[in-house]
Amino acid sequence: MTSMLALFVAAFPASGEPGLFAPPFPSEDAPIRTAPPALQAVDLELPLSLNGFYLGDISARILPDGGVVVMGERLRALLSDRVDPGVLALLEQLPSGSASLAQLEGLGLVVGYDPAALTLDVRLTPEQTGQTALTLRPASPPSAELMAGAAEVAAGVSLVSRAAYVHESDFEPEGSQPFRADLNGFIAVGGFDGWALVGGGDYDADRREAWRRNAVTLIHDDYDQAIRYRAGDVRPRPEGFQVSPDILGLSVERDYATIQPFRNIQASGRATFTLERPSVVTIEVNGVVTATLSLVPGRYDVRDFPFTQGANAIRVLVEDEFGVREIAGFSTFADIELLGGGLDQFGVSAGVLRDPFDFEGGYAYTDDPVLTAHYARGLSDAVTVGGELEVGPDIALVGVRAAWGTRLGLVAAQLAISKRDVDRAWAALARYRLPAVEYRTWLHEFDAQIEHRRAGFGSLGDVAGTAFNETRIEARYLARKGSRFLGFTASHVESRVRSTFVSLTAGWRWREWTLSATAQPWVAGSRERPDRFLFNITRRLGRHASLRLRQATSPYEAQVEIQRFTARRVGDWGGRAAVGVIDGVHRLDGDVIYTAPRAEFDLSHRSESQRDTTRIRRSISEARVGMGLGWADGHAAFGRPFGDGFVIVEPHPALARRRAVLREGNGGPIAAVADRWGPGLAPLRRAYQAESFSVEVDDLPLGYDLGSARIDAFGGPRSGFFHRVGSDAANTVMAHLRDAAGAPVPLVSGELRRLDRAGTAASAFFTNRTGRLVAERVAPGRYAVVLADGRAAEDIVVPEAALGLVELPDIVLKGTQP
Repeated sequence: MTSMLALFVAAFPASGEPGLFAPPFPSEDAPIRTAPPALQAVDLELPLSLNGFYLGDISARILPDGGVVVMGERLRALLSDRVDPGVLALLEQLPSGSASLAQLEGLGLVVGYDPAALTLDVRLTPEQTGQTALTLRPASPPSAELMAGAAEVAAGVSLVSRAAYVHESDFEPEGSQPFRADLNGFIAVGGFDGWALVGGGDYDADRREAWRRNAVTLIHDDYDQAIRYRAGDVRPRPEGFQVSPDILGLSVERDYATIQPFRNIQASGRATFTLERPSVVTIEVNGVVTATLSLVPGRYDVRDFPFTQGANAIRVLVEDEFGVREIAGFSTFADIELLGGGLDQFGVSAGVLRDPFDFEGGYAYTDDPVLTAHYARGLSDAVTVGGELEVGPDIALVGVRAAWGTRLGLVAAQLAISKRDVDRAWAALARYRLPAVEYRTWLHEFDAQIEHRRAGFGSLGDVAGTAFNETRIEARYLARKGSRFLGFTASHVESRVRSTFVSLTAGWRWREWTLSATAQPWVAGSRERPDRFLFNITRRLGRHASLRLRQATSPYEAQVEIQRFTARRVGDWGGRAAVGVIDGVHRLDGDVIYTAPRAEFDLSHRSESQRDTTRIRRSISEARVGMGLGWADGHAAFGRPFGDGFVIVEPHPALARRRAVLREGNGGPIAAVADRWGPGLAPLRRAYQAESFSVEVDDLPLGYDLGSARIDAFGGPRSGFFHRVGSDAANTVMAHLRDAAGAPVPLVSGELRRLDRAGTAASAFFTNRTGRLVAERVAPGRYAVVLADGRAAEDIVVPEAALGLVELPDIVLKGTQP
């Protein structure tokens, strides 16, 4: 975008000179002209806003009469996904070339131009602006320019090292514990549409084989078709009654919702998930936090956690040691997913099965070939059908499913038959879901499902299978009105043991307070377990912290927790402190996280003691340090650990001694810092998510033009980006342009053409009413001064040591000397 400094100087110059927008009155010293030269149009890149919200830059031409002409195609591109259909129809009438602001106003589209600030603002009413959808993936495909920003060759590795000290323990030796570390990295070739090799490993000095690899996978995505191709260690996405197995082989899957690489948490079925790395996991049941746990890698069933039995809506929030956060919803209810008419979704994976009896946790595989597949298609917007298939040496599964959306709700059904050795078994379910409907000022939701599995039914990812015939009937009802909410869930299971769960939840939010209570009476079945109750009180402490008190029965739990949330941005910190009693054991937990420009630090402590004797059973402290190293198209940097990608920012050598700060968005929180320790490295949140950054440089020389201070990143499966702050062509040149008589040459434009380096782009200049010449983005060197009408002036030389504003002697037009 045009340097605001140069435009300001040209518009409002020093020494009392009239500027570009000053009244056309000559100064006392200016010569009197009988015929002033014709005014010329000026081409600029101006920022365009919608009701004050910045959208992007647009090419504009400022006419001599003060009128403004913009590019119609660019205007449509910037506004198309932010206005309602009526305004969109107006935009379709714009010419693909240029359109004046007067023409736009004639169409009912008001665009204001501020000549002093050099900005454009589209002014729409709330009715004219479209509803903005908040999604992880852009509402419209990103531009080719944005996707082309990823480095052709990029590589990176993140390392988290852990050291622990046991003060007292009944379970492990006291003193310093063996060193442990986790490593996660990638190599990406081909930019956005290329290939990415993703892998990692972990080190444990106490293990027989200290180094152990994790999953290694080659990934290629077809973004336009939403198809992912994988080779290596693969976990296919499950559908229907499938439980996802781990295989070594090939996989092709389509997923309209998102195309992303492996997540730390991956749904393995309707009630199970898998952690690839040590993580802090928060369990929410029907909107109420019931547990915060530190879990090691492995596969977990959400029904094993407190208060998750029955027909509950369960949310799992995971934050791993690399700072990767995932949120997943789980339920024993079957998924109902309606595809648009004519759209399909599929997946095919083939290879050999991971050894389910390899208890070392490594990646050992059997020789057994397996095949998994699923397919679904939208016959219409209201009807979707699909099926799944699994084939292995000792097991096979085939299933069908359908979903139908009606005005009265959604209905789904699934049926599958499996064969294990010589035994056949089947499973079936039916589900009804009533989406949120308003009745008497309350929003009501209802879910009901019945499922039956025969003994022996199973899939490739479920080694044990179903041991006994099992019938499960579940229902869930939720109601909300303003700050109040009510919930009721019930579940009845007929199997070797009959059981019935009933859960009642009520809550109220008032200002910073949230109060909730859950009762889970044991209605039928074994009477060894009494009724359970949970009370939860939460108070927000400003924007970043909260205080929570919770108490539960059977087993008895009481806990007070204070937490400060952290977004893991540079200079940010967070932590958690909790004290309480859980099933007769006193517990004290504490955790503090600090994010520095080059690393992340985490200190935690946990103590446990017997409730009756106060004897300490376990007291352990742990320190974790995470760092990342990235390389993109020949440029390296180290900083915080990252997941799907990173951005490297490096100042130009002329600015090497100055600190450059990369901020999220437009002047937001600090993402990275380039300083004496080298270039800055900012982690990207996730693949296929557009992110923008802005650059600031300390003590930037007056007149130095950084160019675009905005960095946009939209990466593929794994991506690295590189951005250099500043350039050789960053100087602002100022001088007076005069004729042979010494009179100023006002209101003309032209170019500075490089003479000592062929192929260099020319720098545009213009003069104000006093002949004050301004040219920006000029590199050191020798230049010819050429006016738009073909006249030429004396050559000029910009010194090699130039840095910022360069004042040159008067420039005289050639051929006019006496």
